[in-house]
Amino acid sequence: MKKKKLKNRKKRELQVMRDIIAEKHHGLQPKNYGNRKFMEGSFNVESHEEHLLQVSALLEVCILALDGNAEFYTAMLRHKTAKDSVQMVLQMIIELLPFDDIFKYERIKAILENDIEHRYFPEALK
Repeated sequence: MKKKKLKNRKKRELQVMRDIIAEKHHGLQPKNYGNRKFMEGSFNVESHEEHLLQVSALLEVCILALDGNAEFYTAMLRHKTAKDSVQMVLQMIIELLPFDDIFKYERIKAILENDIEHRYFPEALK
């Protein structure tokens, strides 16, 4: 009887661990785009303002890196160049910019203002 209880407990523990691993709230998640597989990253922000502040901070880091001598003094980073690092951060910033949110905002604004001539005014409402 004890072996059966122990076996059932192990099964429950394994299931709980599978459930924990399967939770996909944040972090890297696999995504398919056409024939290619990517990992999509996500993070929490409290508001659009916080999101834009974070993007601004990344841009400021790039500016400061390019403004100074742009030299790395640690042994671990001596093979890196400022140009490569800044380029990678700028690519990330472009992906973090809320283009979809801005597009949706423009469409809603056009509807509320009843601006039929606006380029984002939905065709279904014309």
